[in-house]
Amino acid sequence: MKRLTKVMMDEGSGLNIMYAVTLDAMGTDRSRIRSTRVVGFHETYHTILGRPCYAKFMAIPNYTYLKLKMPGPRGVITVGTSFQRAYECEVECCEHTMAIVASEELMAIRENPVEGNLDPKDVLIDPSSSEGKVESALVDFLRINRDIFAWRPSDMPGILREVTEHVLKIRPCSKPVKQRLRRFDEEKRRAIDEEIVKLLAAGFINKVYHPEWLANPVLVRKKSGKWRMCVDYTGHNKACPKDPFPLPRIDQVVDSTLGCETLCFLDAYSRYHQIAMKESGQLTTSFITPFGSFCYVTMPFGLKNTRATYQRCILKCFGDLIGRTIEAYIDDIMVKSKWADQLIADLEQTFAKL
Repeated sequence: MKRLTKVMMDEGSGLNIMYAVTLDAMGTDRSRIRSTRVVGFHETYHTILGRPCYAKFMAIPNYTYLKLKMPGPRGVITVGTSFQRAYECEVECCEHTMAIVASEELMAIRENPVEGNLDPKDVLIDPSSSEGKVESALVDFLRINRDIFAWRPSDMPGILREVTEHVLKIRPCSKPVKQRLRRFDEEKRRAIDEEIVKLLAAGFINKVYHPEWLANPVLVRKKSGKWRMCVDYTGHNKACPKDPFPLPRIDQVVDSTLGCETLCFLDAYSRYHQIAMKESGQLTTSFITPFGSFCYVTMPFGLKNTRATYQRCILKCFGDLIGRTIEAYIDDIMVKSKWADQLIADLEQTFAKL
């Protein structure tokens, strides 16, 4: 039986990879492999073990000393190698990569990447194929449920207060912070005026008089060259305790998609503005502009704990679908399907919750 003398522990990999030639040399039946992906090509390593292996064995790596420790039945198990052996494996891997780059097959692909004048980004799908049937069914499904999508603020009813609302919990001993109006040049004044008109028309803000708390708008240049208006709630955030509600870990969300044939991404329209502010805290969100003072009726950007409120709302809305067919990080929602033909059914369950 072949010994595995070259195993790569890759904490950046979301898969455990075993090469078919390694299994054949070991005399192991492929049907017995469960948590490892078997691939047909081969590399210089015998196998690559990623994050699933780290989680399974509760292993902790130390790349400086080339050690790996994990709990065992009789204490801590330590696995390691020498720097000379690691260097030899690295050199062997580089030589193997250079050989692939210089191979005749790769040179032929470079000379004739695609036939005709097709853009490499274009994807041609045969309507009679399984992919074409899934795409056609998806288009028909989206057309039937087009009322789910919002194209303007008036199309967005928002979240009911009975479901959730943002509560601004300011410490009773905190002194109200009232900022003085900052100066803005003519270009920024026009941008503020346009944003105020949009927010008033959408019903996201109201005009206020004699507020105790006042913040200034801050304009940030977008990639498109336009201005985005935010509000400097520094004083408010210092007076509010932090909500410890946890947000999902991005690496775990990415790992949960492994093995899924289809992924569908949804983005919440006007995200934070879908959640209403509690009436007792609306006046506290007041901000001053060259055109008057206004307060938010909906949850604004820049306030402390807004991400926790939104994530809590997402979990309440989608319930048992989270972790099974849906992964959500604040306003970014992903519908994952193990098989392509299950996509429509998973989307139906998701849209039923919206």
